[in-house]
Amino acid sequence: MKRNGEHSLREQIHKWVVDRGTGNWQIARFGRTQFTRSRYVYVACPGIGTPLGMFFFRHKDGTWRVYPPLSSLPSFSYSKASVE
Repeated sequence: MKRNGEHSLREQIHKWVVDRGTGNWQIARFGRTQFTRSRYVYVACPGIGTPLGMFFFRHKDGTWRVYPPLSSLPSFSYSKASVE
């Protein structure tokens, strides 16, 4: 059983970014992906020389993760017709 808020955006940013102590992070961009329309947030650390950032993606169950959700591809199925 997961803790309440274990995969919230705030929890994930702290886990992957803030707790690493690499600078002042800020949300630089957010929106939806082009094809699946999933929400994303881009967190960046400006002013350290080399651009550094990380994407977080919202999944259907409401959790935020560092990998995008699987897209729902069109599919179909069939069954063999019985010949009598």
